[in-house]
Amino acid sequence: MDIKTPEGVEVVLRPAEHADVFIEGFRPGVAERMGLGPDHFQARNPAHDLRLGQEGPLAPAAGHDINYLSVAGALEPIGRARERPVPPLNLVGGFAGGGMLLALGVLAALPMTQLFGMRSAGMWPNGRGSNVLNGGAPFYDT
Repeated sequence: MDIKTPEGVEVVLRPAEHADVFIEGFRPGVAERMGLGPDHFQARNPAHDLRLGQEGPLAPAAGHDINYLSVAGALEPIGRARERPVPPLNLVGGFAGGGMLLALGVLAALPMTQLFGMRSAGMWPNGRGSNVLNGGAPFYDT
């Protein structure tokens, strides 16, 4: 699909009406210019509070696994003594570091729908420390 055309953008936006998660890997600002930014998705599904994007001093920089590894200090120890570090494919930074953390973050967010559903149904009426799973029950505590 060509997401540089209105038809392609429409194909991507259509599932937003029912989707819980949308992930894009463009540099900051690119998705917005293409018509695929947070505001475009929220217009299709106002119930979603989309907080996408990056913050911090490296936000405008291109992100590649080898950059992430070097900034984190994980690239320097890989390789032979007195030689440049050896790029470890993109297994460490891209797949293991970025991809796994992304997947784990999405999965952690999705189980929270249980709590929010319980709150909406009046089954989690009290605040912190007063419900069965957050410290309010004597049998579920540390």
